[in-house]
Amino acid sequence: MTELERKMCYRHIYMKWHPCLTNGAQKLIRAKLGNIIREYKKILSWLTKAVLEIWWTQNLQL
Repeated sequence: MTELERKMCYRHIYMKWHPCLTNGAQKLIRAKLGNIIREYKKILSWLTKAVLEIWWTQNLQL
């Protein structure tokens, strides 16, 4: 791939995706990612609590 071809390719990708990456869309994407991360953290903390509770009850029985 020559330098010119590479530039044309990048330009094509940029022109193709640029309308999607307006401010509103970026904010929307960030908000969605934030929600996913928040949910993931909730699930993770819930799992940690559950595992600790199981471990605690197992140790008390010993």
